[in-house]
Amino acid sequence: MIFFFHMQLLTPCDVVLQIYGSASLLIIGAGGLGIWCVQLAKMLHVHQNFKVYVADINCNKIAQAK
Repeated sequence: MIFFFHMQLLTPCDVVLQIYGSASLLIIGAGGLGIWCVQLAKMLHVHQNFKVYVADINCNKIAQAK
């Protein structure tokens, strides 16, 4: 889902950041796709008020996601 806001291309996370000033993203599962999502989220949203959280039943995968 992509929004156009003042002629800019914004993701839903960008819109939440503009409205509330902070945003959080929960990624469930730290397998191959989950790790990829963590890397993508950190690359696209380099904002100090944007937090990425990862949930998995395997502690080793969570450590890898950090």
